[in-house]
Amino acid sequence: MASIQTFELDSFNNVIVIPTLVNGKDYINLILDTGASHTVINLTRLIDLGYKISDTQGLTLIATANGIIEENTYLIPTISFAGIIKKDLLVASYHFETGDYGADGVLGLDFFKDLSLTIDFKNLTIEVRE
Repeated sequence: MASIQTFELDSFNNVIVIPTLVNGKDYINLILDTGASHTVINLTRLIDLGYKISDTQGLTLIATANGIIEENTYLIPTISFAGIIKKDLLVASYHFETGDYGADGVLGLDFFKDLSLTIDFKNLTIEVRE
């Protein structure tokens, strides 16, 4: 039986910023980006969370507004948003600016790939079916 969870979202400057729990202890703010194939966390923020540059799991290609770049990936043992937990998510990381959004990166489709996701922009809610 599929479980349905609905969450209220905050929208700032036409982006949806999601408080996301990393490894069960630290919250970071990620922009929901349905156009991003990968979850990306700012490298400075990953270092703040205790990761080292030498923890890289290899390189991946990321399409950005400025073209395709090759960046390091890091293994996040657990990452969760409002009870949805992904284990061993490989995230990309690089230095980037998120402007006035107060975000540490983007939550991409790799987080949502095994879920049914409905975004209601009018009511600023997300419905998730596992």
